[in-house]
Amino acid sequence: MTTRHTTGGTDPSDDLPPPPPHTTVVVHWGALASGAPVPRDRRVLRWISRRARESTVWIASIEPVMGSAAHDQTDAAGVVTVATGGHTRRWLTRHRANIDAVVCTDIDVAAVIARSSDLPPLWLLDSRAVEGTTSAATIEAEEAPGRECAITARGARDDSVRGRVARVVLLDEPSPMPTETRGDAECVVLADCLVSDRSGEAEAGIRWFADEVMPELRKVRPRLRLVVASLDGNVVRRAPIADEFCGPAEAWGAIDRAAVIVVCRRAGPLPDDLLHELAHAAVAPVVVDGAHDRAYAVARCVAALERPVRARAVTTSAWRAPSRQGTLAAHSEHTEGFAREVYGTQQLPWVQALITNSSLPVPDRYRLWRSVHHGDTARVMTAGSRADRLTYRPLVSIVVPVHDTDPEVLRAMASSVQQQTYPRWQLCVVDDASTRRDTRATLADLATTDDRVVLHRLDTGAGIAGATNAAIGLATGAYVAFLDHDDVLAPDALYWIVRRLELDGAIDVLYSDEDKLDERGTRVEPYFKPDWSPDYLLSLNYVTHLLVVRRRLLDEVGGLREGFDGAQDYDLLLRLTEHTDRVAHIPAPLYSWRKVEGSTSADIHAKPAAHRASERALEEAIARRGLAATRERGIQPTWHRVRYRVTNPPTVSVVIPTRDRVDLLEPCVERVRSATAGLSVEFVIVDNESCDPATLQYFGRVAALGDVSIVRYPHRFNFARQMNLAALAAKGDVLLLLNNDVRPTSDDWVEAMLEHALRPEVGAVGARLVWPDGRAQHEGVVLNAGGVALNLDSGPHAAFGKCIRNTAAVTAACLMTRASVYAAVGGMDERLRVAYNDVDLCLRIGERGWRIVYTPYAELEHAESSTRGSLHPVIDEAFFQKRWGAPYTAFDPFYTPNLELMQPWSPRL
Repeated sequence: MTTRHTTGGTDPSDDLPPPPPHTTVVVHWGALASGAPVPRDRRVLRWISRRARESTVWIASIEPVMGSAAHDQTDAAGVVTVATGGHTRRWLTRHRANIDAVVCTDIDVAAVIARSSDLPPLWLLDSRAVEGTTSAATIEAEEAPGRECAITARGARDDSVRGRVARVVLLDEPSPMPTETRGDAECVVLADCLVSDRSGEAEAGIRWFADEVMPELRKVRPRLRLVVASLDGNVVRRAPIADEFCGPAEAWGAIDRAAVIVVCRRAGPLPDDLLHELAHAAVAPVVVDGAHDRAYAVARCVAALERPVRARAVTTSAWRAPSRQGTLAAHSEHTEGFAREVYGTQQLPWVQALITNSSLPVPDRYRLWRSVHHGDTARVMTAGSRADRLTYRPLVSIVVPVHDTDPEVLRAMASSVQQQTYPRWQLCVVDDASTRRDTRATLADLATTDDRVVLHRLDTGAGIAGATNAAIGLATGAYVAFLDHDDVLAPDALYWIVRRLELDGAIDVLYSDEDKLDERGTRVEPYFKPDWSPDYLLSLNYVTHLLVVRRRLLDEVGGLREGFDGAQDYDLLLRLTEHTDRVAHIPAPLYSWRKVEGSTSADIHAKPAAHRASERALEEAIARRGLAATRERGIQPTWHRVRYRVTNPPTVSVVIPTRDRVDLLEPCVERVRSATAGLSVEFVIVDNESCDPATLQYFGRVAALGDVSIVRYPHRFNFARQMNLAALAAKGDVLLLLNNDVRPTSDDWVEAMLEHALRPEVGAVGARLVWPDGRAQHEGVVLNAGGVALNLDSGPHAAFGKCIRNTAAVTAACLMTRASVYAAVGGMDERLRVAYNDVDLCLRIGERGWRIVYTPYAELEHAESSTRGSLHPVIDEAFFQKRWGAPYTAFDPFYTPNLELMQPWSPRL
């Protein structure tokens, strides 16, 4: 283990030894200080490991302590870590004779270090520094007392900073891509690329590969060796399944020598930052797991062995390197590419679409969307022309329970299956003791005219669950699709299901958007759904149709359970998603639900017994999962609220920025205090140059109360920096960021947020905000739906705003997060001085794997922009778009690419 040094006195020489001669010193702060490294930091660590092979490398960490995730890699590379804190420049200057180069991990570190003129050559690890478009105007350089480098001087980036940089190392510069075939010495399996594997699933996948696939590959390449590599230090247990194990320090060297790279995927899509790094190493991975059969895995690996390196680079739509970093890319790179395949590029100009939508009655908007945006004819033709080119062609078994169905409706259902552009299907129909002769005759005719139709009749009625399970028993396909006897599939439904599986074969559960068939057979009332949202599923069954499940998983959970008729699919989904999070959404209406009198398709309240069954299904799910929670009725009778119990609540630090306006601040503080009488609460008020005597007098009064502290920020307004300063001063384990112009409308709103903020899988929680006249103002933040980031008013889709659900971001006008989460991501980015800093914070939290939760049970009135008016700097928007993408370049996974927001909830034309 490499020694780590920390300072103890006022001068680093008191405790820290000088670096040895010819040392490269890397100066770093930020996300590497705690938590798992973010994608860019992973590339920084990779560069450090490679540099350590050539010379002595020390890291001067501006943060007090670097996290264990970073140390796993630096220790393995023999790199010494020195926590120099606020004395970094003084320490570098003192020992400059022994330092060959000072390497700054980004341009903002360089902005601080470059202020010392007497330093060794300055290197910069950065991809942005060569763009050369930033003006040389100086932004202020104020610093927090006692933390010389914690809050940076971000100015003169082009002239004085770049003028001092002797060398720029581009972290995202691709490696050379020779055209010759790699050697046949090694096959590298990447183990558990991003997070620790405590379940043993990664090891099981590698064992399967070693036992089932490697013997076959060695018949082709006898000298092929199996090397198990881990990029994050969590090497799979050293069982005798490989010829060699290597940690992060050696992993990339093994990748450079590899004949083929194999990822035994543990769960979910392959991380795009890993694809990005492999692309720069000129390697395209083969992704396999036990879900594929051995022959499939062997064929993929052999093909990869035989292709030249250039051909194996990441260039296809399935495996392209991300065009940007962050949550949107990591969450939905496959989804976005797939959705663009579905829809093509045809789209009306935004203004024309807005005017067209506003001039049409609501029912006509969906008809126009279908004809203009991706009309059925064009989409089906696309699917038909591509169906034969699919490389993955599993059999899909469609299960249908039937009881006394009208023959015309039954034929329409069967015809929609027979017209599928993807031919490898099986229709498994179970007649649940129908008494109508015409129904039985129609079924018999279907079974005799198409050998892909399998028919079985039950002599006694088994109900929906029993009949569906019987149909599943007839299925021989790898995937099972659920279809009601009176509904229909779009002609290309199965093609897009299989195409999605081809892109990511680890998916266990798929669902699509849907619409309804009215009495005239017209497709109406589209239901455009978000991507997988586990908290939304606990509020209502938003998945419904079309549902496709891996057969092996379906057998594992035992199929449908009897006694849940009317909610049997909800009960099944709850049980399925307790076994997998490999859930994919196809954002296209592939299923049409027929509106029939007495059905919930026509009236959601038509079957109260079905709702009672859904209540019981959810209550049993809560018990199975061991949640300290109860089910309560939602805002609407057919919705649910899962309420988590809070035991031993921690101290909540309420952070309120203000400037004068004591008429807003005082009632805000008092209402929060009255609503939190049973909680431990402190107030941290950030004062930005208040000069009103009444406000200053109020500060004096409340500061004497003991639960209020005043943080002074006498500088140019910077909301992000003010929040970061307050977070440093806060003593609580939970931070509640709150505008001074909010007014709670209920007494238990803090507890409603706290119950989610304390869940370990949740990173941030947002509330429902309303205008003073009661209109919805914020029901989550939507990205790229007619604007960069907009507050959501759920409009006609009331469930979006009135149910607990996951979102990409929430507003900091009322945002709760654990202090540890806030610190792990480095707080708010201070370059976003006014706008989008809260959205950026949430996206970076999501980038680390935490969920963002919106709850309507914390409701507050918000008189937005009361203190400073409306501020929206263009520079903030440009910075945000550069990091996360411009409108229509990335989809918000928790909204839908099919709807506009600027013209409320209109189909996107």
